Amino acid sequence: MGNVRHSTILGFRIPKVTTVLLEFFIKRESKVSLFRDPLSHFCQEQVVLAAQDCLQKLNRQVITFQDIRDMIENLIGLHSLCLKRAPETAKELGTTVRKLTIIVGELATSLEKICEVSVTDWMAIGDSVISKTEKMNLESIPSYTTFIPKMKEFKPMKLLGAGGFGYKFFVLAVYKAQFLPANFVCTVKLVAMDRFTRHKQACIDKVVASVVRSPFLDSYVTLMEYVPGVDVMRVILKAAYLPIEHVQIVMAQLILALEHLHLRGFLHRDVKVSNMIIMPGGRVKLIDFDTNKVCLGHFSKRLVKGYFARTAFEFHDGESAGTIPYMAPEILKRRPYGRACDWWSSGVVFYKLMTGRVPFRGRTKQLLRDRIIGAPLKWPKTEEHPHSATPEAKDMVFKLLRKNPIERLGSRHYQDLKSHPFFNGFNWKALSTSKFLCEIPAIAEAMGGIVAPTSAFNEEILGREPPKKAGKTAPKIPSKELLQGAEQKLEEQL
Repeated sequence: MGNVRHSTILGFRIPKVTTVLLEFFIKRESKVSLFRDPLSHFCQEQVVLAAQDCLQKLNRQVITFQDIRDMIENLIGLHSLCLKRAPETAKELGTTVRKLTIIVGELATSLEKICEVSVTDWMAIGDSVISKTEKMNLESIPSYTTFIPKMKEFKPMKLLGAGGFGYKFFVLAVYKAQFLPANFVCTVKLVAMDRFTRHKQACIDKVVASVVRSPFLDSYVTLMEYVPGVDVMRVILKAAYLPIEHVQIVMAQLILALEHLHLRGFLHRDVKVSNMIIMPGGRVKLIDFDTNKVCLGHFSKRLVKGYFARTAFEFHDGESAGTIPYMAPEILKRRPYGRACDWWSSGVVFYKLMTGRVPFRGRTKQLLRDRIIGAPLKWPKTEEHPHSATPEAKDMVFKLLRKNPIERLGSRHYQDLKSHPFFNGFNWKALSTSKFLCEIPAIAEAMGGIVAPTSAFNEEILGREPPKKAGKTAPKIPSKELLQGAEQKLEEQL
């Protein structure tokens, strides 16, 4: 038996009691604690999102026993990951998961009996989660030391870039602090206090960094990992467009980066060429987690069907984030959206890598929005605008840029992306094992053009004169007025 009508089969008591308890649980657990570290905050959000999803299905009278089993199994998978990385966080998470298990246990048992399947001992499952941390000797496990260095401990060596949120510097540790080794190099991102309307948004990048572990995503080491490369936009500006074999390598890495990010419970929401760093040898890292949003992750070892059912329409909050030329139609229309919006953005990146420009353009923001929402996708004629697109590449871009997120490539399963004819014969394992992937001459040219504070092209966009011969003085920090909206203007002009 699939969906169950509670009013006709279960009666009113069990669903009503479960509804009230879930509402109370969500309200209590949604409170943000300033004493939680990023990973603890993420775990709490995952539990709340799971409870909200359960409550929505319960209110619509479409919940099944399998939905509840999948939810608890997935949260137990998250708990197992935390046990390895942060046992104290796992202990707190285990207590919360047990509470949720008890709340939905009676409803799940009733649904199992109606469907004539084996009944689960939900209380025992909740207790088993708690017992895992009780068996561990947490005192013997060394805790991480939280250390916030002062800005005076760093010397800015180069301004790497500037965007709508702030500006990034490549920095060097000036002297050895208690927890900061000398000659330690990293990236520092300075953001004005008034750039975030909500406190949650100000710390989302730290939450992402505490969860994800992928060679295709930028790493945060208290500060930010310094990636010795250049953003893909600069490479496109130098090369005009990339050969199809290079596009294949770049897109494969972007797909793996987004797959990992989604499975770990995040929407990126600002995938674009200027948020992709490419290093000599072709290695790509996706960066900039400021606009990321926590979504339900996939932590179970078994494939949970409900995970992909949420790809297109997980959120109904009308939020809009990102850069307009890369935004999906559902975002621009303030319609329900989900992880599929990132696959649309990757389709725009795909198009730009092969043609040097975005697929939809407009003289005004409104015209640009209208074309993204309603205009058909077209390819430039080779004789008018040279590009490297092949029939297989065009087909994949068309499927990534489907207006309907349900029909969009990547919404049904990640394997649909990897098995597309565009990647026929592609060695996916080499991406993780090979240090050298390809030689793109434009990377060296673009890196050679990065001078403090930025390249001449970016200086023009920021409204300042290009720097003269670089001296040995520290780079000047641009004013906030120049920085706000600079990156979006750059994207819109291209």
